[in-house]
Amino acid sequence: MSEEFISEPIEVEYSQERMMPTAFVWRGDRYTVAEVLQEWQDWGIPNYAHVHGWIHRRHRNYYVVRTTDEKVFELYLDRPPKRREWILLKRRA
Repeated sequence: MSEEFISEPIEVEYSQERMMPTAFVWRGDRYTVAEVLQEWQDWGIPNYAHVHGWIHRRHRNYYVVRTTDEKVFELYLDRPPKRREWILLKRRA
């Protein structure tokens, strides 16, 4: 399986109950999520944060989704204090 690294902010529609993505817009195109294939959370501390420790811990929810046009993407919700940002990380082929 090949992957294309993207790492761009995107607009996401999501389920209010579980924060699960239901659709997203990337580079002007709208993609509808047919299925969430995988999900996990990352609470790790990045390598650069070794000096400051836990205060720089990541708070991310990752999702691998298959869209209605059979494309597979990996995206995440970055949840640092006081803001939220969705990132399209990769396109898988």
